[in-house]
Amino acid sequence: MQRKMYILLTTLFLITFASGRFLLIAKKNFDYSLFDILKPTIIDILFAVLLILLCYWLGKLNRLLPYVIAISSMLFYFANIEYIYAMDNILNLSDISYISDSEFLKGSALHVSFPVYYILVVLFLIGALIFGNQLNKGAREGENKKLSVIFLVVLICSEGVLVSLSDNDWKNNNFVYASLNNGVYTVMNNEKDYDNQYYPENIEEKINTTELIGEGKDLLSHAAAGRKNVLIVTMEGIPGAYVAQTQKHLNVVNSIKMNSFNKIKDHSIIIPNYITHNNQTIRGLYSFLAGDYPKLDASTPKAYEYMEDSKNQKKLLPQLLKDKGYNTAYIQAAGLEFMSKDQFMKSAGFDTVIGSEGFPHNEVPFSWGVDDKAFFEQTESYLNDLNSKGKPWFATLLTVGTHHPYAVPPDYEEKYPDRKEAAVKYLDDSLSSFIDYINHSDFANDTLVLFVSDESHGVNDQPYGSNWGLCIAYAPNIEGTIYNDNVFGHKDILNSVLDYVDSKEYSNKKGRSIFRTYGKDSPIMFATHVNGDVFYSTEKGKVYKLDSKNNLYEIDSENHEMFSENYTIKKINDESLKNDISLYKNYISKPSSDNNELNIIKSKTYEVKAKEGYLITAGQYMTLPDKSYVNIDFNYELLDTKEGVGLTFELRTNEGKVIKKTVDGATSNKHLHYRFFNDKEQSGYTFEMFMTPFFSDTTSTKKVSIDNMVVSFEDKDKELKKGQSDATEFDVFKKGDEETNKNLIPFMSTSKSGVFLTSDNRILLNSKDSNNYLVYGPYLPYPKGKYTLQYKFKLNEKYGLNEPLFTLDVSAQQGSQIPAQRSFTLEDLDYEGGYYIAKLEFELNQDISDVEFRLHGNRSLDMTVTDVSTTKK
Repeated sequence: MQRKMYILLTTLFLITFASGRFLLIAKKNFDYSLFDILKPTIIDILFAVLLILLCYWLGKLNRLLPYVIAISSMLFYFANIEYIYAMDNILNLSDISYISDSEFLKGSALHVSFPVYYILVVLFLIGALIFGNQLNKGAREGENKKLSVIFLVVLICSEGVLVSLSDNDWKNNNFVYASLNNGVYTVMNNEKDYDNQYYPENIEEKINTTELIGEGKDLLSHAAAGRKNVLIVTMEGIPGAYVAQTQKHLNVVNSIKMNSFNKIKDHSIIIPNYITHNNQTIRGLYSFLAGDYPKLDASTPKAYEYMEDSKNQKKLLPQLLKDKGYNTAYIQAAGLEFMSKDQFMKSAGFDTVIGSEGFPHNEVPFSWGVDDKAFFEQTESYLNDLNSKGKPWFATLLTVGTHHPYAVPPDYEEKYPDRKEAAVKYLDDSLSSFIDYINHSDFANDTLVLFVSDESHGVNDQPYGSNWGLCIAYAPNIEGTIYNDNVFGHKDILNSVLDYVDSKEYSNKKGRSIFRTYGKDSPIMFATHVNGDVFYSTEKGKVYKLDSKNNLYEIDSENHEMFSENYTIKKINDESLKNDISLYKNYISKPSSDNNELNIIKSKTYEVKAKEGYLITAGQYMTLPDKSYVNIDFNYELLDTKEGVGLTFELRTNEGKVIKKTVDGATSNKHLHYRFFNDKEQSGYTFEMFMTPFFSDTTSTKKVSIDNMVVSFEDKDKELKKGQSDATEFDVFKKGDEETNKNLIPFMSTSKSGVFLTSDNRILLNSKDSNNYLVYGPYLPYPKGKYTLQYKFKLNEKYGLNEPLFTLDVSAQQGSQIPAQRSFTLEDLDYEGGYYIAKLEFELNQDISDVEFRLHGNRSLDMTVTDVSTTKK
């Protein structure tokens, strides 16, 4: 019976698993023949068979290993499905760092596209593992151990061969194999020694135009007098393939069409061949504001290096326009702390920077920020205010609703086949109303509006669809629909705006403008850092692709434009061109300064309320050099400080550490420091910093200043920088290591006034007016076992021997289980050296990810807790 059930559940798993590709293809509306789908389906089934065999033979050695391997593999497989659906690309191993970022998880990973499919796959797989383990009971008692090891080696080698033979095209391979292959080869081919690499003197000519802006043929009449406002509307992930006019012009078919642009087509310049140079919002924003390539790999974005390199900073577009008398504003629908866009935009020269906190109304609840309709509607008042100041203005907007998992109203989700298309249509309708607002506004006749995308979330059946961007210029002095067929990218926006604002002043500046046509093609580079592909083109319609395996391909479009319905793709062997493309990529991606510091926050003031948590920063995705110490430092100040006012700072890293420090408002040292050693180079390193204030008046707000948050890197042999040695250190605790976490107070939280954490890791309870207080935490993982919880404290008043003082309990699985609970009187406490000790024994029958200890008040108390700890029996 067990063998039959094992075979049945394994068969159901194989069939269900293989159907995932068909679900994804249907969701993405691909048109595939049986021949196209046959090879990747066979590879999918082979992957599933090898996984089942691997788990079966692992089960002969240990009954838990099959579950660990199987669930990990399926989670990685599901994550790839979601990423392919959202971005038309596979995951890179470097993207695993996103998993540790709670802002990313909250915004992007809390919605799944195929829930029924995922549930069925997991159920059938776990069922097969259960019965496989039953069949393996005898082997675990000593039978066939040697044979099991041999089979495991063979299976693992087979998996390794399949990974090495895969390429990074998900349409031809199993998603996991392709993703692993890509990640491994990206790491292997990563160039690290940028500084010692030789770059020829003419390298700029190989990647940028040598022409001057004014050498192009002017598409506009610049005779129009008066101020020229500039509005850039940046739309999250939208490719140019969604523009109906572009589809018609290039003879490209796409099921999604944004009809809102029909309202502006009679006064527009459309750029069909528009490139986003890389993925990720911060890279796209930097590129068009700086007039520069972003880095073409996954290393620290240039935006962070720009903020730190104050001595050599070139002026970005906002500052250049400020110098010409413009007011400037940056307004986005998402929170500003993620990727430190608030700090970068201030460094770039924007006078006003507004994020999701500036939008009180939402039409659709969405973790990333404000939905598109609510964003555009509420932005109108900001633009009206900007326009009322009597000076020309420059504003940049950024939507977020078309970011996975998409902000979609229920009626749109019912109307369209998938959430992605529904989100685009919702954006389209919202944009249509916003265009109506612009056309009826006081600034309608003297404003240039640029509609662009920050990145591309991919286009089906396009070899570089993840770099197909959108760019449309709309202004009253544009007559008719004009198609500029030259190739442009994000880096050309800055020059284009300057050309529009003052064509005479900037005509001799090197570069290209979308408001002009040029007689010859210009070199351009772009990349998709998630899969390691780098593209290079010097002739429109002919693109060279260098993949992560160092394979070189020539891609020729059928229509001789950059984007086409059909392409000819052939592998070529040209070592010289391979080396050139790698050299150009490294030149663009090398650090933009020699400064070993990244300034995450220069200066920011927060208005805070007691006991509320505030995100200070997240999502930096930095590159950490090898063999170096990494320092995270910042200054803090509580304005209008009073005694009894304090802050708890919590730093979470992607190494699984949660680090805390509570500081008193009256403390003289207002500099916090965290330091660790980094052995191997890491890309995509990120950390989160949270702040929780506490003070007695829970109704009022106070101001907290955070200044000079810097991440710095030092060689392992160097000493600490001056100023760091006398800083207050964070209290470092490692998740899941209850043996080394001696005092858990930094992890604890309190409720009600009169209950505080202090900077020297104590908890003060002065609850004379209340018995409804609570001390709770630490929400750390504890393995299965028996423990003793201990509270050590001083009583500052006298109490009766049998008088109830407080109750301790242990909570597991988010409060659904209470393994232990006990009320304490003075008689129940141990007394040692002036301290009272309350002990509570508890047992966990399984591993728990978020154990909570709670101290409930039974009466008003005046006490000081000096230690909260656990010991394992």
